[in-house]
Amino acid sequence: MAKKGWIWAFVGTFYDGLDRMVTACYAYDIKLLERCLKNAYRSRDAEINVLRQRLVDEGIVVSSFHLLFLATDDIASLYRMVRRVAITHIIQWIKVAGQLGACMGLQHLTINRDSAQENDLKRYFVQPYRSLEEMLPAAREVGVVIELENMTPDESDGSRLFSVPAHSSRLIRELDKLVHRASVV
Repeated sequence: MAKKGWIWAFVGTFYDGLDRMVTACYAYDIKLLERCLKNAYRSRDAEINVLRQRLVDEGIVVSSFHLLFLATDDIASLYRMVRRVAITHIIQWIKVAGQLGACMGLQHLTINRDSAQENDLKRYFVQPYRSLEEMLPAAREVGVVIELENMTPDESDGSRLFSVPAHSSRLIRELDKLVHRASVV
């Protein structure tokens, strides 16, 4: 077999059981697995540790964990109360990601389908910044890097937050300030 110039990860979001995911990883010679809330929901710490050990024994590593993207987990919400609940919930799952050995947590800023431009784009960029200020220390503690995942343009004429390159570029500039400030402190 020719040597691959890249590494593939298997995303088992739509598989209902670990055995099916492991079988698929073997069938495709993939040693990295992405897990998500659905794959670990209601699991206790001991069960998560058993899951991680089983994967290690199979020669498979959890490379990433798809963090929440439910309506209640909107870290870009304009409402502080919504963000407070979301941050608390997501931090719990960041810890699960770390416990599973994931080095990356994929996070959507919002699943909100509203026009970011129409709802004051400037205000939208402040909210993820505030949320990430609280999430990043928990992620660092368990060795998980938060990867912000874009959204599809959807039916909002391409103006949905984080659905166009201009939003991504601006967010990177805004977050650079956060990272710089966190590293100086």
